[in-house]
Amino acid sequence: MNVIFSPVFTDNRELTDHYYRLHWYLYPFRDKLDEITLLYECDNNLGEFPGYLDQSLLELCGKMPAVKMVDVSKMFDLKAFFKNSDVVLLWKIDPEQPDKIPVSPLKSLIKSKKVLRVDHSAERFAGSFYLKFAELFPDEIKSYVEVSRDIFDRITDRCRNQKGYIFGTGPNLALANDYDFTDGTSIACNSMVRNRNLLDRLKPPLIVIGDPIFHAGPSSYAAAFRSELIEALDRYNSYLVVPLRDYHIYKAYLPSRFHSCIAAIPYKNQENPNLDLAKKFYVTSTANILTLFMIPLATTFFKDISLAGCDGRSLDEDGYFWGHDKASQFSDQMEKIKQAHPAFFAIDYNDYYIDHCNTLSKWLAKAEESGKKFSNITPSYIPALRDRYSDPLFKTDKISEVIMLDPDALDHFGHYLSFDDKLHDACRSEGIAFTVFGNVNCSSDVVDERPFFEPVFSIHSWTIGNRPNGPKESEIVRFSDQLRRSLRLRRERGLTRK
Repeated sequence: MNVIFSPVFTDNRELTDHYYRLHWYLYPFRDKLDEITLLYECDNNLGEFPGYLDQSLLELCGKMPAVKMVDVSKMFDLKAFFKNSDVVLLWKIDPEQPDKIPVSPLKSLIKSKKVLRVDHSAERFAGSFYLKFAELFPDEIKSYVEVSRDIFDRITDRCRNQKGYIFGTGPNLALANDYDFTDGTSIACNSMVRNRNLLDRLKPPLIVIGDPIFHAGPSSYAAAFRSELIEALDRYNSYLVVPLRDYHIYKAYLPSRFHSCIAAIPYKNQENPNLDLAKKFYVTSTANILTLFMIPLATTFFKDISLAGCDGRSLDEDGYFWGHDKASQFSDQMEKIKQAHPAFFAIDYNDYYIDHCNTLSKWLAKAEESGKKFSNITPSYIPALRDRYSDPLFKTDKISEVIMLDPDALDHFGHYLSFDDKLHDACRSEGIAFTVFGNVNCSSDVVDERPFFEPVFSIHSWTIGNRPNGPKESEIVRFSDQLRRSLRLRRERGLTRK
C-alpha cells in the first residue's frame, strides 16, 4: 500500500511536525506499507524535533524504511506520485470547508483515492481520522474483535458484583478519599491512573480509556499518560478496555505482557445506548468516556451503580471542558497537548457540555428503565447527576439539626431568605430540625413568619470574607464572639442536638 501526503510542504516546521507524527500512527502497519511519500519544497528537510511530541518518536524513525521525502521544487508534474498512491493524507484543509478537498490541479486524482483529513491545526478530529487508518485492513479489525470478545468474558468474571462504582476525574473526585468502596467493584478511567492513593484503595480490576489524543496520540501528554497507565496495569493486575479504533496503537506500544489483557470494543452510531455488552459487543458512539464506556460497562456488570467525580461545571465557566482533580491530571502537560492538537480545543465548550448532559440524562433513564439503580455520591452541576445525588456519609438518622449561618438576610429583598426557606423545607422533609442564625437587624415580619430564625449577628459576611485587603481582626473577633454566645445560650436551654 502506498500513502502520500497532500499538499506539498512549503514550510519546514509543518514538514517536521508531520514527518515525526506519521511514525506514531503508521508504525503499527509498517509491514503493510510500501511507500509513504512527503513532497516538499523547503530550504531544509527537517527542523528541530517538536517539544510537544513524544520523544520516543525519534526511536521509530530508523524503523520505517517506507518513508520517502521528495524535493519537488524543480518538478512541474506531480501526477505520477498520486497515481501510484492508494491513500492520501490531507494535512492541510480549508477550515471553512473541512469536508471538502482543497482546489488544486490534483483534486480529481486525490478524490479518487482513500482520503484521511489529518490537519491537526484545522480538523478537530484529525487524531481520530489518523487512528481510523486501521479500518483499511478489515481482516485485522475482525481478528481484533474476536480476541477482544474472549478477553471481555474474562473481564466479566472479575466484575461479578451487584454493586459497582464508576468515576470521573472532576475536582470532587478528591472527596472519594472519605468513602469506603469495599462493598463493590470499582472501574477506573482516564487520568485516574496517576492517582495512586485512590487506586490503592480501589484496586480496580478494569481500567477504561478512550480518548484519541490524550491517550492514543503522539504528544508528550499522551506519553506521560501511557507511562502511568503501564504502572497502574502492573500494580493492580488490571484489564484494559479501549476503543476498537485505537487497539493497534496499544498493541504496538504497550509492553507485550499486556496484550492478553486488552479488550477493544467497537462503536456504532445510533440513537439509544447498548447497555448489555455481554449480549451485543459494541457501544453507542458518544463524545465522553462516561456515556461511551463507563455506563454501558457498569450496566453490563452491576445492578446498583454509584458515580463519583463527575462534577460538570457551571455554564459561565466555559473556557474549557471542565475542571479536574489535581491528583488525577497531568497539569504540566496541558499546554503541550494544546500545541500538538490545536483544532481539538477550538470548540464551543458549552455546546459540548450541554450535549453531554443531555446524552447522560437519556442513558441513565434508559438504564433505570431496565432495572438498574444509579446514585451520585459527590456533588455535581450536571442535572441528571444532581437529581441522583445521595451522599452515603450524610446519615440523616444520625443528624438531628442543621444550623444555617446567614448574617446577610435582612428582609424579603434578594435571594437570601428564599435559600433559607428552601433549606428549611428540605430538612423538614427529612425530619431534621432547622435553625437560621440571622442578623439582629432582620425585619420583625421576617422573624415573626419564621420561628426557625434567631437574630445573632450584627455584622455581614462580606465584611469578614470579601475585603480586598482582608478583614479587620476586630471584626473577626466580633463575629466569633456572637457565634459562640449563641451556641452557649442554646446549650443552656438544653439544645445539644447533633
